[in-house]
Amino acid sequence: MEKNWNTTFKDFGEVEENTRHEFTFVYTGDKEYKGFKTSCGCTAGKWEDNSITASLKCGKVPTHAKQFGQSVKIVFLTIFFKDGSSDKLSLKATITC
Repeated sequence: MEKNWNTTFKDFGEVEENTRHEFTFVYTGDKEYKGFKTSCGCTAGKWEDNSITASLKCGKVPTHAKQFGQSVKIVFLTIFFKDGSSDKLSLKATITC
């Protein structure tokens, strides 16, 4: 699958609470795009010119994780194609407090 994308994974590294981060995944394959779905409401996306720009909102570190000083957030974007197949892309951020 990765051969159809410039990458299938983006790690934003350590980020602050209540921030938003964007990354563009470029599709290099030849299938016809149908739509996409995100695994979390904190993630939005926009398909344009054979690429999808994903926006990840990093909220507050949950109370139970504050003792560790961080929380890891991983979300997925499922891209659907008209032939019935799909690809999965992922974003990761380590939210620090």
